[in-house]
Amino acid sequence: MRGLRTAGLPFVVGFLVPVLVQRLIGWWLNSGQGVAVVLGGMLVLSALVTWPGNGARWGRAAAVGAGGFAGSTAVLVWIGPGTIWPIVLVVAAALLAAAVAAGGALTSWLQARARPR
Repeated sequence: MRGLRTAGLPFVVGFLVPVLVQRLIGWWLNSGQGVAVVLGGMLVLSALVTWPGNGARWGRAAAVGAGGFAGSTAVLVWIGPGTIWPIVLVVAAALLAAAVAAGGALTSWLQARARPR
């Protein structure tokens, strides 16, 4: 149950990123601005949820990514998936995973640099 509590909020926040971008800009993979906003938001969220140095930090980062993917899938179903939806979801998953990994790696790097030698 503890894992659900620590991953629940990051999942929900990750889910909201593509949903909010859909409301403001449109389908995020249709424009460079949409891609930049979603991936930048996912990177920042991933960095924020991995900043506390306790053990489940990569689990929280994965929850952000899973939420972003679930939100993207929900938006795609909502607007109509079209004929290439499997390819679109693979591309979305790859981009979201890269952004989440970059945010977590940035946090790890910053924490390592902040430690006294």
